Amino acid sequence: MTSQPTNNNYLPVTEVVHTTLDEMDSKSKLWWWHARIGHQGFKTLQHYSEQHHLLPEFSRREFYTFKRRNCSNCQLGNISAHPIHKQGDPQYKAIRPLGRWHADLMGWFTLTVKGETNRRRFRSFSGYEYILVITDEFTRIAFVFPIKDKHEATQQIEKLITQTQVETGLTLGEFHADGAGEFLNNKLREFFATNGTKLTTSETDVSQHNGLAERMNKTLQSMARIMMVHAGAPQILWEEAIIWAAHVYNSTPQKIINWKTPFTLFRGFHYNPHRLLVWGCDMITKHLDKDRGKFEAKGWTGIFLGYDQQTGGYRILNVQENTVAVTRSVVPQETDFTQMSYFAKEYDPSAAVPNPYVDHNPFELLQEEKEEDTDPNFESEEIYPDDSESQLEHKYDDEEESKEEMSDKAEPETAESKHEEGETTTIDLPIVTQTRTKYGRVVKPAQSIVADPRNYIFSAVKTIDIQQMQRDFNKAMDAARQHR
Repeated sequence: MTSQPTNNNYLPVTEVVHTTLDEMDSKSKLWWWHARIGHQGFKTLQHYSEQHHLLPEFSRREFYTFKRRNCSNCQLGNISAHPIHKQGDPQYKAIRPLGRWHADLMGWFTLTVKGETNRRRFRSFSGYEYILVITDEFTRIAFVFPIKDKHEATQQIEKLITQTQVETGLTLGEFHADGAGEFLNNKLREFFATNGTKLTTSETDVSQHNGLAERMNKTLQSMARIMMVHAGAPQILWEEAIIWAAHVYNSTPQKIINWKTPFTLFRGFHYNPHRLLVWGCDMITKHLDKDRGKFEAKGWTGIFLGYDQQTGGYRILNVQENTVAVTRSVVPQETDFTQMSYFAKEYDPSAAVPNPYVDHNPFELLQEEKEEDTDPNFESEEIYPDDSESQLEHKYDDEEESKEEMSDKAEPETAESKHEEGETTTIDLPIVTQTRTKYGRVVKPAQSIVADPRNYIFSAVKTIDIQQMQRDFNKAMDAARQHR
């Protein structure tokens, strides 16, 4: 090291020695040229050397002895994930039902609304956001459960394991899933430990490590999508379509299990193929006799959604009442989709536009409100359709009493005189009476998303100006015609 004076100050200067190509040995020269050509392969370097006589000491065969994997810079800059083979090691495969289960969660789902650039998150017709899919590795039977929140997955998993273990007399050996919180919570870990089940998870952000579950998700989604296209169904029926797709998959032969049926391998029986129907088709359904008049039609037409697991009956969607009824007395119309076309027009999110009298999109109204299952044999109960009306009930009662006292003393006036003078007319709040349906046992009441503009007139006011009411009514009806 030497020092040179600069502005009366001494700064240390280090002597740098550069190595030239002439001073390098043959292997170092080859690696140097490998770096000069941008770390390309040695076959490229061999042709480049022959054209310009760069490394004449190496023959063509000697070039091929060098590999890019021996270059540390190539490894750092171009490392790739190790492949995950489609076929697992035979010694680790399940050899019996309940040997290993693979689980994954589908959802949430999005759709495109006309006039908006961003995709919108939405629930199904019954208010669900996710589908829990569990696949048995040996039989390839698929269990699907719609859930409204991810924390419900734990309860469904525990319930399914208990039921299948009682049914088959076997114990679940291994449960494999991704590293999501719904599969790695303490409650589920304690259940697996008590049950003697081994819990395994895939690597972080490596969906291929949970490939069997991911493949089943893709299969069910593809089947559901095609069935919905065939029936012309709206997107909010995705839950019903996926459940029916899983039932069809379990009832038909599959190549992965040597063209056997998952139901046959898991439960030991053959499913009747004549029980399979075209999803979403029209279904003529019989009325309940006690709720039908003497000269009223015995049947009504609905939409076939699937089978009810509890009763084994058909699940029929009533488009007029927006309810799902369960019954066994049906006549399938597998080539007709008239009711589905009516339903799709009503629940089409791509044509949904904000109502001028509602703060949000009518399609979102269905997604935000949650309804509970009800029994059709409940007693009639009078309720107010809006909370704001019930809160003002006592206030209006006091006003009515005072008005009755004053009306005894005041002179009677006709309706025409009130209108001419521009006074207001009192209109009672509407009362909604809940009654049971005549279309069968209602298991899931559904709310119509078509907002009637006329309901706005009676929704939040007690005393209404007649002329203003007429103007609002005309404006609302014009808006409704444009939306249609």
